[in-house]
Amino acid sequence: MTYRNDRLSHRGGGTAIIIKRTIAHHSIDIHTTCLENTSIVIEGSQKITICCIYWPPRSPPQALIPDLLKLLRNRTKCFIVGDFNARHIMWSPHSKNNKCGTLLKKFIRNCGFLLSYSSQPSTVPTRANARPATIDFGISCGLDDILVETHSELSSDHNPVQFIIPTTNNNRLYAQNCTTFTNWNLFQEILHSTIPGNPNISNANEIDEKIAQFTYNIHSAINQSSKVKVIKHNITFIPRSLRTKIAEKNRLRKQWQATRFPPPSNKKGLVYDTLDKANLFAETLEETFTENPEPYDDDHIEDVERQVRRFFRTTSFQPPPLTSPGEVCEIILDLENKKSPGADQIKNVALKSLPINAITYLTKIFNRCLVNGYFPPAWKHAIITLLPKPGKDAKFATNYRPISLLSTIGKIFEKIILKRLKEHTDNHNLIPDFQHGFRSETSTNHQLLRLTNRVINGFNSGDTTGGAFLDVEKAFDRVWHDGLLYKMIKLNFPSYIIHLVNSYLSDRTFQVKILATLSRIGTVSAGSPQGSILSPLLYNIYTHDFPTTPTVDVCLFADDAAIIAQACNPDMVRRYLQQYLKKLQSWLRKWRIKINVGKSQAIIFKKGQYRNRLRELKLFRNSIPWVRQVEYLGVTLDSKLTFNSHLRKITCKFKRTLYTLLPLLNRSSILSLKSKRLIYLHYLQPTLTYACQIWGCAAQHNLNKLQILQNRTLRLILNYPRFIARRYLHRDSNIDPINERIRSLSRTFYDNVNHPPSFAENRNSTLSPLIRNQFSPPLQRKREVPNLFSSNVTENEMTSRTADLSLWFLLPSTTPDARFRQCFLFSLSSHSDGEKTHRWCVGAPCKEYVPRADDEDSR
Repeated sequence: MTYRNDRLSHRGGGTAIIIKRTIAHHSIDIHTTCLENTSIVIEGSQKITICCIYWPPRSPPQALIPDLLKLLRNRTKCFIVGDFNARHIMWSPHSKNNKCGTLLKKFIRNCGFLLSYSSQPSTVPTRANARPATIDFGISCGLDDILVETHSELSSDHNPVQFIIPTTNNNRLYAQNCTTFTNWNLFQEILHSTIPGNPNISNANEIDEKIAQFTYNIHSAINQSSKVKVIKHNITFIPRSLRTKIAEKNRLRKQWQATRFPPPSNKKGLVYDTLDKANLFAETLEETFTENPEPYDDDHIEDVERQVRRFFRTTSFQPPPLTSPGEVCEIILDLENKKSPGADQIKNVALKSLPINAITYLTKIFNRCLVNGYFPPAWKHAIITLLPKPGKDAKFATNYRPISLLSTIGKIFEKIILKRLKEHTDNHNLIPDFQHGFRSETSTNHQLLRLTNRVINGFNSGDTTGGAFLDVEKAFDRVWHDGLLYKMIKLNFPSYIIHLVNSYLSDRTFQVKILATLSRIGTVSAGSPQGSILSPLLYNIYTHDFPTTPTVDVCLFADDAAIIAQACNPDMVRRYLQQYLKKLQSWLRKWRIKINVGKSQAIIFKKGQYRNRLRELKLFRNSIPWVRQVEYLGVTLDSKLTFNSHLRKITCKFKRTLYTLLPLLNRSSILSLKSKRLIYLHYLQPTLTYACQIWGCAAQHNLNKLQILQNRTLRLILNYPRFIARRYLHRDSNIDPINERIRSLSRTFYDNVNHPPSFAENRNSTLSPLIRNQFSPPLQRKREVPNLFSSNVTENEMTSRTADLSLWFLLPSTTPDARFRQCFLFSLSSHSDGEKTHRWCVGAPCKEYVPRADDEDSR
C-alpha cells in the first residue's frame, strides 16, 4: 500500500511510504509548519511510528526543530527518515555546515536522539563545483542498532538509502506469492483411513468432540496432500496502460478499506488502532443484536417467557425424521466452490471431495444433533467483516453493514433443518399470502403488481387510494427470541424443531475481522442470525400474524411493509389507514417490533386534484408525513402513477454506472465486442429494465429516453458514428430495442402469473394458492369479462363494449395475429364528449393496431 503527500503548489516533490498490506498499521496526520511528512503507525506489541519527511531548502531554519518535535513528542518508538537538507561535518564530512545542520546537531545532542546515517554520501550533485553530501538520514528514539546502507542504483542525484530496524513486533506477515495445490485423490485416501464411518456419539459433549476431531482431520489431510508453489513472476495479459489505472483505483480503495480513513469514531473520538477499531465495531454490533427496548408490554412479555419456560420443562421430545448420507451428499454438491469459509476455514471444495466414510461420519453427527435437539457452538460462531453503507458518514461505526461468515458444515445442517421447517409451514399454510419475501417463485415484481393493480382499479372506478409505507427498524437484528419460540409453540411445530431452533438461537457469538486482526468475542442476545439460511423463514414465521383488516390491503416483502386503503374520498382513506395503524400499534408493542417513523411515508393516489389538506397519520404519537412520491421495493411511485420520477432515477443511475465502466467500454478499449456486450447485458441493461413489467405502461416519450441511453451505449461499444441508424446498432450487437425487451420480459412474467409452471406439478408449493387467490386474474370484476375477439362478436357490439368506463379484459394468447399476443391486463376508458381516450395499463404498453381489410380473423 502507498501513502502519499503530494505537493499541490507545483509539479514534483512530496513524500510517500510504501508498506505491505498485511502489516497491521494505520496512517496518521501530523500537521507541521514547513516540514513535509507522511506518517504511519505500525501496530503490534510495541507501536512504531514511521515518518518520511522532506525539508524544503528555502524554508526558515528556525522552523525545523519545532516541526521535528511535533513528530517525536509523546512517542516511545519513532523513526524519522528523509531528505533533511541539513549539512554538518558530523555526518557529512565532505560538505560545509549550514544553519539547519548546526541546529539539528545541537538538538540531537541535547535531547538524546539517535542519528542514523551512511558512511557514503547520499547525494552526488551533477554540477561541476558541487560537493557530495549526506543529507538523507534518519533520527530515531527508542530504537537501537539500526543498520544503514547506501545503494548506487538510480539515475537520480540522490542514492537510495536502506535502513534495517530490528523489531520483535508480530506483524502477521503472510506469503502472498505462494499458491497451494491440493491432490484431492490423496486427500480422500487420507480421510478414508483416518475417519471412522460410524462413530459412537451419545451426548452434546461428544458431539462437540467429534466435530473438533472431524475439523482437525480435514485440515490435517489438506496439509498432507498439498504442495506449496512460489509464484515468482506475475503473468498478466492486461495492457500496461490499463494496469496502471487499475493499480491506482485499487490503491485508493485498499487505502480506505485498510485504514478506514476517515477512521471510525466513538464517544471518546476517532479510533486509529486496528484492534481498537475491531473492538469498537464488535461493541456496536453487540448493542444492535439486542431486543428493542421499546415499544413493549411488560405483562405480555412475562406471560410469553413463562409459557416458553413451561414448554421446555414439561413437553416431551418427539423423535425427529433423521437425515441420510444421500441427503447430505445432495446438499454438499449444491454448494458453490468460491464461497468464503467460516471460522473453521473448511472450504466447499474440500467438502465436495469427502470420501463416503466421511459423509457417513458427518451424517451420524447431524442425526445425533437432531435427536438431542442440539446445535453445536462451533457452528454458531461468526466471523464478521464490515462494508460501509453507501452515502453514509464512514466515521460512525453504525454506518457499516456486517457480512457474517459461518461454518459451511453448520450451513449444511441448517439446510437439513430448513427442509423440515418448510414442510410444516407449507402443509399448514402458515405464511400469509401477502408476504412475498423469501418465498419460492415470487419476486418484488409480484408484490408491486398487487399494489399497482389496486391503485389502477381505483383510478378506473373513480376511487381514491392511499398508502402508508412503513420502515421496520433493524427488523432481522432484533427479533425477540422468546416471542419467536412462543409463536412456533402456538403454531404446533414439532417439539424437536422447537428445541433445535432454541439451541440454534441461544449462545451465539461473533468476532469482527479487520485485515488479520480479530476483535474480542461478542454475544448475540436477539435477532435472526445474519448470513444464516434459516433466518429468512424464521422471520416470516415471526411476522406471520401481521395484523389485517377488511378495509386495507397489506403488502409485505420481508421487512418492507405497505398498507393500502381505498375509498370514495381522501378523508375516508385517511380514516381507514389511521384505524389500521392503531391496531398495528398494539401488535408492535406486544412483539417488540419498532417502526422507524422518520423513514415512513404516506401517499394519496388519485386522478385529478383534491382540495382538502389531510391531517398526518399518527403512530406512537409520531407523525407520518404525506408526500407526492414514495419508493417501494426499488420503484418510485408518484401520486398519478406515471412513473416519471422513477424513470428519471433510472436515467441517473444508468449514467453513473456507465461512467464507472467507461474505461472498459470506450472506443479506444481493446476489449472484444463480445466482452463489451456481456458487460452491457449484465451490468447496464438490468438497470434500465428492473421492474419494467410494472412501469412499462409509462408514456412513450419517457421510454424513448431509455432507448436513447441504450443507443449511445451501443454506439460506444460498437465504435459507430452518430449517423448509423438505430436498427443497425441492434442488429450488429444482437440486443433488442428497449420496447421489445420490455414486451419480452412482460410476456414471460404475466404468462407465469396467470399460468404458474409448477401449479399442476407441485401441489405442495406455497405459491400456488397465492397465485390462485391474487393473480388469477389479478383484477376480477363482478361483471362478466367479455371476449372482444370471439368470432360471434360484431363490430358494433365491440364498439359498445369498449365504451364502458371501467372495462377490463385480457388479450388471449391464442389470438390469430401475433401482434395481439400480449399477456397482461389493461383498461380502456373513453368519454362520450369526444375527449382524448386514456389508457391505464399494468405491464408493457400495447401498440395501436389496425386490422387488415383482407383478414377477417384479425379484424
